[in-house]
Amino acid sequence: MPNCEKCGKYINVYEVHKREIYSGKTNKVYWGKRVSFGNNFRYSIKTVCKDCADSIDKGNKFGFYLFLFVIAFIVVLFILGSK
Repeated sequence: MPNCEKCGKYINVYEVHKREIYSGKTNKVYWGKRVSFGNNFRYSIKTVCKDCADSIDKGNKFGFYLFLFVIAFIVVLFILGSK
């Protein structure tokens, strides 16, 4: 039976949730006329328990609401600035 990829807890077959979670980072150095550096963050779909899935979903909703708040704030500033 599967284990949670985030916390390691045992998961029953009927409690399996799939979420996109962080799985690693790659640092690259390019050598040529100039030296440049690159970072790559990898995310993959993994099996997680219900508690971890709820915390991931809660974090995603917070980011969405923050985005809406910033957009609304910019619109209000634009309306007040045009008068």
